[in-house]
Amino acid sequence: MPFFQEWTPVASLRPLLSHGLAMTYGLYILAYPPRNRYLAFLLLCVPTLYAFRYHLSLTPWYPVNDTFGRMLYIWLAYMSYACLLVRVTPNIGHRAGWRERLPWAGKILYTRHLGEYYTPPSAHRAIKQEKDEEQAVQPASEKTILKRRREAQHHLNRLEFCLRHLAKAVIFIAFNRVYDTYIVPPTTYPPASFIRRLPASLTVDELRLRAMMTWDVCIGDMLYFESVYSVFAVLWVGIFRLDSASEWSLSLFGNLTDCSSVRAYWGTYWHDFINASFTAHVKLITRSALRMRKSAARRLVENAVVFGMSGLGHSLVSVRCKDLSAASGVSTPVPVDSGYVSQDEDEDDEAAAEEVTAAVRADPFERTFATRWLTSLISRVEEMDITEEAKGQIVDDAAFILSSFSDSTNDEEEEALIREFSFPTDLGRPIEVTLNDAPLTGTDHTDVGLQSWGASIVLSSMMCADPRRFGLTSTSLSERPSIIELGAGTGLVSLTLAKLLPSLSVYPTGISATDYHPTVLANLQENINTNFPPGENVNMPVSAMALDWSTPPPDLESSSELLIAADVVYAPQHAAWLRDCAAHLITDDGVFWLIVTVRQNGKFEGIPDTVEAAFVPELCPRDGQGRMFKILERSSLEKRRGIGRGDEKGYNLYKIGWA
Repeated sequence: MPFFQEWTPVASLRPLLSHGLAMTYGLYILAYPPRNRYLAFLLLCVPTLYAFRYHLSLTPWYPVNDTFGRMLYIWLAYMSYACLLVRVTPNIGHRAGWRERLPWAGKILYTRHLGEYYTPPSAHRAIKQEKDEEQAVQPASEKTILKRRREAQHHLNRLEFCLRHLAKAVIFIAFNRVYDTYIVPPTTYPPASFIRRLPASLTVDELRLRAMMTWDVCIGDMLYFESVYSVFAVLWVGIFRLDSASEWSLSLFGNLTDCSSVRAYWGTYWHDFINASFTAHVKLITRSALRMRKSAARRLVENAVVFGMSGLGHSLVSVRCKDLSAASGVSTPVPVDSGYVSQDEDEDDEAAAEEVTAAVRADPFERTFATRWLTSLISRVEEMDITEEAKGQIVDDAAFILSSFSDSTNDEEEEALIREFSFPTDLGRPIEVTLNDAPLTGTDHTDVGLQSWGASIVLSSMMCADPRRFGLTSTSLSERPSIIELGAGTGLVSLTLAKLLPSLSVYPTGISATDYHPTVLANLQENINTNFPPGENVNMPVSAMALDWSTPPPDLESSSELLIAADVVYAPQHAAWLRDCAAHLITDDGVFWLIVTVRQNGKFEGIPDTVEAAFVPELCPRDGQGRMFKILERSSLEKRRGIGRGDEKGYNLYKIGWA
């Protein structure tokens, strides 16, 4: 239960005392039924709604406050059923004193022992007649059902019972507290591990993450409700002494070692706490006000009202959470640009939108709620009756949103990520590359080369799977070809070629992995040393080199037989610089392979169009023989599941050369 807001004991008195007042008044009207029940119920609504108004101030933990707020309106719906529809009356003498009436009222205050109260025939004859008809078909009465469900399973005395429930509540709350605080908070789940519905293999990390998810959305919540049940048991049996120990069981859902307890948790929670309360509540409308007879139409109306009221109540809780979050003073981080940019962009509207988005992502409630909702959506997408394309779109969009939550929002330095790639080949042995994906600095938006992107992974795998397509053979290349990668970033493509080409009997004079950013070059050199340790390699097959596309060195003119660039264009001028730089570097018969990511939303939408616009005939460079440096081939590649970011829709692969 992560901290949700700055909490003070004084602030918690508002919801605590107001609900205590509502509970006391509820006991009174149950023990001494008033003549005007509607007026009494309206008075009961006042402190209950006040408690709801400040329910997020009850504790420092959002899950506790959220459950308390939802319990308030569910309890109010139940009280309307007990007071206005059933019109419960203590089944004792009219002259009985408060010592006899109070225990009876306490037994019904939180939906217990309702069957021990009766409905006066003069109040609602139609309802009683209908119940008699239903009981004729199904003899088990409400009293029998309640009694059977809560049948005592122990022989503990009052003290032993209270100590056991108190210990259980403390242990269960401690488990959840330690788990959420020190093991894995719900908002820090790496989303990529959840969106892979059919992974090639379940690694230890994937199994661990799935175990965390199971605990968080199922077992943890069940333990939380069990602890709440134990607290109420101690209050009703040990402190208020409204019930005896034999009237309460030792567990709300059953033995935790029994899998049926989990099914009971879901069934009991949704039916008893949600559906039953609202279904009873709407009977005031359908049976008393509208006087509808038992029919399919009445059930339809009741179900529609139940879902409407439940949704409205949940929305009110969410609105209150958002209001409090907006006033909580959460700091807004500055968004980090994720592309190569040559100059500062003066786009006030986009900046304002990004600030709003950053504020929402920084909000603890918004992050927790969105993470739970999106991971649940992804897990159930296969159950939807929609096309496979629509399912994939939903998963991609949800993954894109979840991936944004993994960005660091504090000043602590992020840890680097070691990634291992294995690309299958037709030679029987895969090409394996180990990379260090360094964290973005957060202060310079041109350092995206510190991380591996989807396009470089796709291009590397394609070269390993079909090297002939890219001319990576001894017959297509010269005896000692020179290779340059532009915008190498982590160096994945260069390192892959350095390990692939010798197996194809191709031995290049050198592979130059070039980039512009100093931090990227330092990380690139580290990756080269990881895959080709200096002590084991006298002649390093890959070298890191700084290169400015706008001013390529004269000594590199016509020096490279093979040029490669993966996802390096993030602005229109980049395509023009890249075109001119490649034309300067490539040999007369060389080939330039360029792969560009297609993004259909965000600030990088339409980038592939800028590439093709840069290669229109009137802009293409020409050599001394009149040949044009132009696009020779263009292929569209589909996005591969589990590779790349959620905003990536596919890739365009260009073969460029002199013609």
